[in-house]
Amino acid sequence: MKKLFPMLAIALTFAACDKTSDGPPVDNKTLTLSADKTTIIVNGTDAVAFTVKQGTKDVTDLMSICTPAGMCLLNNVFASDNPGDYEFYAYFTDKTANPDLESNHLTITVEPILVSVDFDATRKLHRNVTYFVFTRSTCIFCPIAKMFIERLKTDYGNIITEVDFYESESVPQLMYYRNDYAKQIFWKGNRASFPSYFIDMKNEYIGAENDYAIYKNELEGYLDAPAKTGIKVHAAIEGDRINATVTVGAQEADTYQIGVYLVEDNIVAPQENGRADGRDIDDYNHTNVLRECIPQTNVYGEAFATMDAGDVVTKEYSFALHPDYEKTFRYPDTPDHYPEYNPENLSIIVCMFYQEGENWVIANSVKAPVGKLTPFKYAE
Repeated sequence: MKKLFPMLAIALTFAACDKTSDGPPVDNKTLTLSADKTTIIVNGTDAVAFTVKQGTKDVTDLMSICTPAGMCLLNNVFASDNPGDYEFYAYFTDKTANPDLESNHLTITVEPILVSVDFDATRKLHRNVTYFVFTRSTCIFCPIAKMFIERLKTDYGNIITEVDFYESESVPQLMYYRNDYAKQIFWKGNRASFPSYFIDMKNEYIGAENDYAIYKNELEGYLDAPAKTGIKVHAAIEGDRINATVTVGAQEADTYQIGVYLVEDNIVAPQENGRADGRDIDDYNHTNVLRECIPQTNVYGEAFATMDAGDVVTKEYSFALHPDYEKTFRYPDTPDHYPEYNPENLSIIVCMFYQEGENWVIANSVKAPVGKLTPFKYAE
């Protein structure tokens, strides 16, 4: 791939070096520059972290990590909004003791995101695996499951779409607004175990195992399923409504249903009994919190279309920006007023269902931040 150094695109990542130090080590061992990965996605958030060692000693904090053109990194981390190959090497910021000592050169490849505004049925579609997580703010094990699911997102390149169904009597922001979904798929008889999560609505997993390998094995059982559909979403706030235009392209002929979910991230609120010793976490960051959904009475979605391969169907969906919580929350003895949405933290999640035997399961899904266009995404 041709080397590319777009100055404007990396302006936020690079800055002139002004590091100071107490001086480098006195020996002259070889400097070795390494990175936690050598390929990232061009989105400005996927990033590379560098490490520099002199012999066996970590000297990263004493280093300037730069391109041959002289642009140096802040905090030894690199991300870019433009595809290409980027070359780096390291040297001591303070060159007093080792003025000529430099590390090896290391190339980082920034790959483009394979997306398109137009649907192309001949290309292999990217597929997200969908987690429906049932949790509560008084669950000591729920943060464990959430931690491992977040780790899966990092390790597998953000291929997970997550909707969290909260139950909380003490934290109004975290009460999911209806219990229809829970009645359908979570509360089976008198059983209600937290946490529980469903993957692609095919299987339920109960409890929080304290072994990351278990979560990896669960996820890997779903990686080879076909996407069947591509999903494009444009969501925007218009007046007191959140409007979403959803376009679905079919790669396989089938009858599809759709579920549209409004979720909110970055809700900082207590997670009671959230620590291993039973103490509360007062500033726990709750993410993917379900706020509202279409349809309101069926977790398996509503009718979308019967489609042939290559068909493209567009439909409109809408949510109230500030719904009437008093009528929708499930606890009648709670206060009459609840916090409003934070528009900056809202996303629309779209799940496309198809019938597998007697069950409706999820073929593909996408999380679309409100205020942005989320295009079709391809695997190759």
